[in-house]
Amino acid sequence: MAYNSYFGIYDAKLDPKCRIVIPQSFRNELGEEFRISLSFDGKCLYIMDNKKFNQTSYRLSKLSFDKYSKISRMFHAYAFTAKPDKQGRIVLPPQLRKKLNLDVGSQVSILGLGMYIEVWLTEDFEEDYRENRNENAEELKSCISLSDDEPEAEDEL
Repeated sequence: MAYNSYFGIYDAKLDPKCRIVIPQSFRNELGEEFRISLSFDGKCLYIMDNKKFNQTSYRLSKLSFDKYSKISRMFHAYAFTAKPDKQGRIVLPPQLRKKLNLDVGSQVSILGLGMYIEVWLTEDFEEDYRENRNENAEELKSCISLSDDEPEAEDEL
């Protein structure tokens, strides 16, 4: 499949071994091994299949050195390989837990965002959502087409 379409929001809790369960529908697309990294703004975690992670890394390498080094400190330095166990659980590394203030029992929200997944401390996600929910409404509306004459997403990729 050329385009992964992760969607939906799922609630999870950090268990005593610092693991979260990745939803089955996401695991099917991610494969047996994938990458988890700190987001560019440091507010959440990104989960990407290996191909998307490598594509993103390649695109970042095209930035000016100054921009590349600043973004890489977040994205690459805090990137880890994740391999879910048979129940779909992955361990969140201590470096990532620290950045998001996650402790055992923390409630997290796992969001499908089309081509990648985000993991948020639920209270931070809810606050960010309240602050930014109307910010991109017009742009979103412009992307929702009522016309059937546009190519399918698969055709564009």
